[in-house]
Amino acid sequence: MNPAGNNHWEFGGPLAGLPPDQAWLILFAMVGLCAVLAWLSYRFAVVVLSLPQRTVLVALRTTFLGALLLCLANPVQIERKTAEPPPPPPVAPPAGPTGRLAVLIDRSDSMTTADNRGRTRLDDALATWRRFEPVARPVYAETQYFSFAGDLKPAHSLAEAVARSGGTAETHLYESIAALLKKPKDGRPDAIVVLTDGVDTSGEPEAPVREAALAAGVPVHFVAGTNRDRPEPFLRVREWSAPSVVLRDTEFVVETSFEAFSREDRTVPYSLWRGDLRVESDTLTLTTGPNLVARSFRISAGKPGPLELSLRLGEGPTSQVVARSETSVLPVRPITVLVFQGALDWGLRYFTDALRTDPSFELLTVVNPALGVVLARGAKPGGAVVGKLADDAAKLQAVDCIVLARIYPQLLSDTQQQALVDFVHAGGTVLFTNPDPETVAQFTGSRLAQLLPVVFDAADAAGAQKGNRTASRSRRGSGAAASLSPFTLTEAGLASPIFAQATAAGRIRLEPKFSEYAPVSHLRPGAEVLAVHPTARAPNSGQPYILLATQTFGRGHTAILTTDGLWRWKMSEPSEARVVETFWQQLLLAIGRRVEREHIHFVNMPAQVKVGEVVSLRLAGVAATTAPVVVAKLPDGRGARVTPTPTGDAAAPWQINWKPAQPGSWEFVAGVEDDVRTYFFTTAVTDPIGELARTPAAVDVLRALAASTGGLLLADKLPFAWRTDAKSAQLTKAEPIMTETRHLRWNNWTFLWVALGAFSLELILRRLWKLL
Repeated sequence: MNPAGNNHWEFGGPLAGLPPDQAWLILFAMVGLCAVLAWLSYRFAVVVLSLPQRTVLVALRTTFLGALLLCLANPVQIERKTAEPPPPPPVAPPAGPTGRLAVLIDRSDSMTTADNRGRTRLDDALATWRRFEPVARPVYAETQYFSFAGDLKPAHSLAEAVARSGGTAETHLYESIAALLKKPKDGRPDAIVVLTDGVDTSGEPEAPVREAALAAGVPVHFVAGTNRDRPEPFLRVREWSAPSVVLRDTEFVVETSFEAFSREDRTVPYSLWRGDLRVESDTLTLTTGPNLVARSFRISAGKPGPLELSLRLGEGPTSQVVARSETSVLPVRPITVLVFQGALDWGLRYFTDALRTDPSFELLTVVNPALGVVLARGAKPGGAVVGKLADDAAKLQAVDCIVLARIYPQLLSDTQQQALVDFVHAGGTVLFTNPDPETVAQFTGSRLAQLLPVVFDAADAAGAQKGNRTASRSRRGSGAAASLSPFTLTEAGLASPIFAQATAAGRIRLEPKFSEYAPVSHLRPGAEVLAVHPTARAPNSGQPYILLATQTFGRGHTAILTTDGLWRWKMSEPSEARVVETFWQQLLLAIGRRVEREHIHFVNMPAQVKVGEVVSLRLAGVAATTAPVVVAKLPDGRGARVTPTPTGDAAAPWQINWKPAQPGSWEFVAGVEDDVRTYFFTTAVTDPIGELARTPAAVDVLRALAASTGGLLLADKLPFAWRTDAKSAQLTKAEPIMTETRHLRWNNWTFLWVALGAFSLELILRRLWKLL
C-alpha cells in the first residue's frame, strides 16, 4: 500500500472545480478578510472596549463567519488507499489489430444530472475512459459507438454518442448490452466497454447479459461514472439469496447484501429468524456515504418440511422484516452418476470404487462405447444409456451428473453432443477428465467445446506433451515409479469444500497429486479455476496450467480435470488411507447434484416505487394455467389480496398491476399449490424515483457482472488482452485507487456546536459589555 498522498480534498459551492491548494488559499483569505472587518467594527463601537474585550469579540465573530464560509465551501476530505498493480506477465507483441470493440455510452438522466459542483457521472466516466482509450484502440481493427437510455442507438463517434438527447427518462442497461451480444457472429463485437453508473430502471435482471456474454465468449468491461449526487439516508436489502430446495440434515448458505446511504458513521443491529426462533444477530457497521455490506449465514436444514427464514433490522421479534424466504427441505436422494469411459484407464477402478462405497451415489458405467460394455450399481437410469449415450436430452434427465473420461468427441454424434449441451443447460452436470493433450485439442470446434470451462491452445501443448511422453519413456526404461506433483489451490479452491477434510486431529486440506496432465492455460470467460500446476507455465502468457476448473452453463454446471485419474496418488498412499476416495466423493457432491426445477419468483423487484403510480410486477416459475395467490401487506400491517392477470409470455406468465396508495414498506407473498412461496419487499415513496431518485452508482454490481463475463471494472488495470509492458506502464503512472472514503469535515455536530457556541457567546458578551 502506498501511504503517501492518501488525503485529497474537493470543494463545492463557489469553489467547485478549483485545485485544492487554490481553494484553501481563497478560503483562508476570506476568513482573514472577515477578521479585519470584525476588528474594524469593534474598534469603532458605541462603547469603548479594552483590547482583551475587543480581541475576544473579534475572535468569536471570526470563528462564526469562518464556520459559515466553510459550510458554503463544502470541503470533503477523501482518504484513498492505493496500491501499484503487479507487473503483467510477459506477453508476445500482438500480431496486429483484430476484431471489433463496442463502446456504449449511458445517456440517461442519472448520468447527466449535475451535483453541487456541476459535475455529472458522465463527466467522470469519460475522464476514466480517456485514459484507457489510447491503449484499447490499437488492439481492435474497428471501434463501434452506441448510446443508450430507453433504447440503444448507434453513433458514428464518441462525441455523437455523448451528445445524444431525447428518450433519457429510463435506463435499459442490461437490455442494451444483451442486444449487442445476441447479434449474429459476423456483426457481434469481440469486446464491449460500457460507460455507466450501473442504475437500471427497467426492472430487468442482469442474468441474460451474463448468459449471453458467456455463450458468445465476449467480455464486458465497465467504466463506472460517479459524482457527489447523494440520496437521502436509507438502509435496505439489495439481494437475498436462499435456495428454494435443500436436502434434510444438510447445511446450506443464505447470502444477503445490505445497501445503505448514511450521513454519519453508525451501527445498525440485525437478526436472522427461523420461524419464531432467532438463530443469529449482529450489527452492520455503516460509514459516511454509500455502503454495500455482504453477509452470509450457514443454516442447518433439519427434518423434511417447509423452512421459513426472515431477516429483521433489530434484534426483537417485532423488528421490521426486510427480507423473507421459504425453503423446502426434502428427504436425501442419492446423486445418479453416469460414467462414460472412452478407453480403459487405471484410474477408472479407483474412481468407481470411491463412489460405490458411498451411499450418496448411484453409479452406471460405460467402458469403451464401441464395445458397449455397461457396468451398473443400483437402479439403472432408464433410457440414458442403452449400449450408447442417449441422443435426446429428455432421456438424460434421469441422471444428475455425466462424467466423460478420456472421451474423443468423435465417439459422440452431433445429436449426442447437442443432447449433452441441452442436458447441462436444463440443470445437469458434466465433468470432463482427460490428461491427453491430443484428445483435449480435438474438442476445439465441436459442440461440446462450449461446455468446457477452458479454451485449448495448441501452442501451449507442445512442451507439456513432450514432457509427458519423455517422463513416460524414462519410467519404462528405468523401472522407476512416477514422480507426483501436488495441486496448487487458487483462492477459490481454498474456499471450496472439495479439498476440505475433517479428521480426528481437526480440519485439514486435501492435496491431490498427479503425474500426467493436459496443458491448458486459457480460462473461458465466467469460469473459475480451483487448482493449477505448481510449476509449469504456458510459454506465451506465463500463466500456470489449469488442473481443475468449473463454470455455470445455463442452470447447470460443468467442470474439467486435466490430470490423470489420480490412481498413482492412490497407490502412493497407505492401504488404509481414504484421501483419494474423499476427494472424488466431495468433488461429485459439490458439482454433481442436479439443479432443481424453477420455482415461483418475482422477475422484477424495484427497490422503490412512487405512491399513486401503477407498477407491474411479473411472476415466473409458474404455469400459465395456474394463477398464483398473491397477498400484499400494507405499511400499516393490514393484508390485501391482489389478483394477478395473464401476460401471454411463457417466461413470465403472470403479472400484478399495483398502485401503492400509501408510503412506507410493502411486502408481497406469492405462491401456488405444491410449491414454496416467494416474497418481495419494496418501499413506496412520494419523492422522485427512477432516473431522478439520486440512486447511488452501483459500482459493486458492475464489478461483479464484469468479472462473471471475463471483463473488468476499468479503474486501475488493463484487461489481459490489452496488455503489453509498455501499455501497462501508461496506466500505472497514475496512482490506482483501490478504496476511497469521503469525510464531510463540516457536516458534524462538533463543528455545528462550535459555530453556534461562538455566535451565542458573542451575543451574551455584547449584552454584558453594554453593546446591546
